[in-house]
Formats: sequence, C-alpha cells, structure tokens
Amino acid sequence: MLVLGICLGLFVISLILIKTSDCMDDQKFCGEVIMIISGACIVIGLIAKPVEKYETMAAISEHNATRQTLENARKNGNDWEITTIQTKIIEANSWLASKKYYNNTIWGWWIPDEINDVEPIR
Repeated sequence: MLVLGICLGLFVISLILIKTSDCMDDQKFCGEVIMIISGACIVIGLIAKPVEKYETMAAISEHNATRQTLENARKNGNDWEITTIQTKIIEANSWLASKKYYNNTIWGWWIPDEINDVEPIR
C-alpha cells in the first residue's frame, strides 16, 4: 500500500508541476515524465494485486494437496512415496516461508493474508 501511496503522491505532484508551469517548458516536461512513470506504476500495481492473489491462493491449494498426499503416504506406510515427495515438501515450505516474509514488508499489500493461516509441512 505504501508503494502505491508514493506513486499516487508523485502523480499528484506531477499534476501540480504541469498546472503551475506557465512558461517553463523544462518544469512541464519533468512533470509529464513523472506523471507517465507514476501513472504506469499505479496501473501495474493495481493489475498485479488480483493476479498475485490468484497465484497465491492456487499455490496454497497445491501446498494443502502436498500435505494431504504426505499424510496419506504416512498412513499407508509407503516409504517410497514419502521419499519421492521430499523435494516437493522442501519447495513448498521454502515458498511458504518466502511469502510469509514478504507479507510483513511493504510488498505485503499484494499478498493475501490467508497465507498466515498456512502451516509448513512437517
């Protein structure tokens, strides 16, 4: 949210620069450049929010499926399947740790809070 707030602030500042520059072409050009860049960042940020939520929710489902597969393999005593799935477990837990870390940074606005309810696979 902070990132979009900064971009929105830059967008407003650029509008002020454009509107107050009567005869200074350099100031007007600078305002236009800032407006285009910050506007593009706002649009990209707003598009990225639902895409990231979709991808994270799909990965949470995959994480839960991996957990269920491991539990079933443990119930059945299938050591071969448990050994095979270990790499997948490591990848899933690494992904989860990364998402939980970034959810507590300025990029956390894009990551859904449902990630905090997911536990690592043990």
